[in-house]
Amino acid sequence: MTSEFASRELSEKDKARYDGDHLPNELSQFRRGSVSLLFDEVAYIATKERQRIAFDPDRFVQEYRSRGQDAFDDLDGQFAIALHDAASGRLHIARDTFGTRPLFIAHLPSGIAFSTTYAPLCKLPELHPAFDVAAVRAFIERGWAPAGLTFHRDIRPARAGFVEIFGHELHCLRRLQPQANEYTQPRDPLSSDELLSLLRRAVAESLQRSQGDIGVSLSGGIDSAAIAALLQEADPRRVIRSFTVGYGEEDREIQGGRATASHLGLEHHEIIVGAQDLASLMQQVVRVLGNPGGYDEFPCLFALWRDASRSVQTLFSGNLSDTLFGGMPYHRDLWLRMNDVRDDVSRKDQSGKGPKDLLFENLRQSLTDWDERIGAQTLLASRAELELVMPLSRRSLLDLSLRLPARQKVTECHVKSFFRESISSLLPPEILQRPKGIQQLRYDADMRDTLLELSRRYLTKDRVELHAIVSPDDVQACISESKDNFTKARFQTLWNMLIFEIWTDAFANAPSQSKPI
Repeated sequence: MTSEFASRELSEKDKARYDGDHLPNELSQFRRGSVSLLFDEVAYIATKERQRIAFDPDRFVQEYRSRGQDAFDDLDGQFAIALHDAASGRLHIARDTFGTRPLFIAHLPSGIAFSTTYAPLCKLPELHPAFDVAAVRAFIERGWAPAGLTFHRDIRPARAGFVEIFGHELHCLRRLQPQANEYTQPRDPLSSDELLSLLRRAVAESLQRSQGDIGVSLSGGIDSAAIAALLQEADPRRVIRSFTVGYGEEDREIQGGRATASHLGLEHHEIIVGAQDLASLMQQVVRVLGNPGGYDEFPCLFALWRDASRSVQTLFSGNLSDTLFGGMPYHRDLWLRMNDVRDDVSRKDQSGKGPKDLLFENLRQSLTDWDERIGAQTLLASRAELELVMPLSRRSLLDLSLRLPARQKVTECHVKSFFRESISSLLPPEILQRPKGIQQLRYDADMRDTLLELSRRYLTKDRVELHAIVSPDDVQACISESKDNFTKARFQTLWNMLIFEIWTDAFANAPSQSKPI
């Protein structure tokens, strides 16, 4: 049973047809009596001892039989899991808090089908061909389908951080631990030593479980630099290869990754992506994802993972640090609002006793409406036959971030201040003090010409009218304005339109069936 297996029985003909979309990250399977279990890279926390041990499917099924849904609260790390209980007729589907392992669900007339990839669900003969028009339009405007939606009306991601339970005329959700809504606004400061201890444990345990040669995805920032330093500290004798993707010698990502690798003595590799590479990369990425992100970093990351897979089997990433510890520009904006004496609304919490922690509220809301940008990265890496490991996905680190006051996350000088303080013994000041950067493509003449060439293929009047999502006049205006005024905003709108049209080639049904219904 592969990752493309749906929950209902498939004919041998169906299975053969799905083999062409096979990905290497297969779901492991286990059966004990009436309980069938499929799982993907889970870790387990012992119920009584509360110490982390490797996932044991036999033990998990025993826990499920004795505790029911509560057994899912013991899962930690990166996981996607499906448990079918034939005795009760119920299917349980669970994903980790950050959705690091992709899992999609299709609602069919006969029931529920699920898959770790998107394409097999699109091929199910029972699936009704219909766009989710609101999701597509939101994607074109913002670069991502809203949380819980895909371009297809009847396919959606399983909810990250929940166990979903399906049965006869039943569908309910149960939030997994830690439950962000149970936390109160943090006030007491935390020790940076606590975070460093948790980081060390998370990286060391992930390293012990990793297979084959290992590497680390290095950006120009401090998150990946910290992971690389912790890997080196956990096993100084192990060879660590590092990989950075960028657009040329002057790219800050290339410069920063090179400096970090040089300081740590890593075996470093650089991948340069130019405008001429994008047409092929865009199409490959959309076909792999099925539920595509509009972020222009994805084709570049896919190029990095494809190159890294030639040298390593496991690649470590510093993903999630910005979310947990306030590292994005909008976190800085929230902090400024909190500290503006003229903003009375943001300066009072619900009890009216003091400043309202907008960073804490933002984190709780993000966890409730988590989208698929992290799972998409894992899926792209798996296409390159690469295991992408995110040590920061541990729930102990999420618990700490939910207890961390805003005044420790962001200061006048830095975002992610507490994180920087915690790793100060691992890296020199010139790396620790790096400002936050966001990897994006260049908005130059070469990029403009590449997108306009793709537009001549994918954004024709006939195609746009066929799908009836945006008006041909709006598309033409975007193309015309891009020729003379190629701004970041214009680039992103044009990019998102192209991504959608590339998606229709890969996943929409015959033209006569593909109009929204």
